[in-house]
Amino acid sequence: MSAAKQDLRQQMQAQRLSLSFEQATARARAASENLLTHPWLARAHVVALYAAVRAEMSTSFLAEALARDGKVLCYPRLLGQSRELAFHQAREPNLVPNRFFIPEPPASDPLVSPKDIDLFIVPGLAFDDDGLRLGWGRGYYDVTLRAAAKAHRVGLGFDFQRVGAVPADGDDEAMDLLATDRALYITGARPRADRSLT
Repeated sequence: MSAAKQDLRQQMQAQRLSLSFEQATARARAASENLLTHPWLARAHVVALYAAVRAEMSTSFLAEALARDGKVLCYPRLLGQSRELAFHQAREPNLVPNRFFIPEPPASDPLVSPKDIDLFIVPGLAFDDDGLRLGWGRGYYDVTLRAAAKAHRVGLGFDFQRVGAVPADGDDEAMDLLATDRALYITGARPRADRSLT
């Protein structure tokens, strides 16, 4: 299983790196515009974003649009040796690189409980139509999403990151929706424990 995951990580990262800046920017804008049409975004009050690194799809367009709509935006921060992420209300220009060179909010920014987040926008290297997601293998999002089971989960990426099947194990948390530059894909992966945003 780990070999299959690593092979897929390498393949997807190579494809992401093959995009020019202009191509990646245009596709990120298209994916953002697609996602902004979904009612979950309109009804969410608190939205968790990520700051793109290593050729991940940018969330800057989403952040600008959601801020204009008055949404509370928060970004993840690593907590020492813990595998659960802390989320702080922040804006992307104020993020600072952590030990993995991932931009994150300073600890002084207002803390947001994962249970108060209505919708998580999650990065990944690959996704499938069952909602399974392949990350870098550290499990930070899997641990965090289990602690916020009622929130909607949106995997954001380029359409070529959709694959037939993501190698997964019992610890992998599924996405409810995939948003790409081509379309939105409802996965139906999880029974909704809380339908307040549907």
